[in-house]
Amino acid sequence: MAALTIDPETTRLAQRIADVMAKPVEVVVKEAIVAKAEAAGVTLAKPHHGAAADMLAKMLSITDIFATLPVLDDRDADAILDYDQHGVPQ
Repeated sequence: MAALTIDPETTRLAQRIADVMAKPVEVVVKEAIVAKAEAAGVTLAKPHHGAAADMLAKMLSITDIFATLPVLDDRDADAILDYDQHGVPQ
């Protein structure tokens, strides 16, 4: 990909907008390009959320597997743990 050469007037304008919005100039420029792309109907790639999204997907697939397993003991949790009606172990 070729590097962009931006004229001084555009650079000054971008910097003025960044100063007013209290954002880095790179963020202001990217937001403007994204807005123009969306207005033009350009399909944008969804951002990848990294390791956290991957971990969540793995955890959900594991819980899906557990959900398919048969129930081996249909007593409620208190009965299995041998707690009485007041939550006291017997």
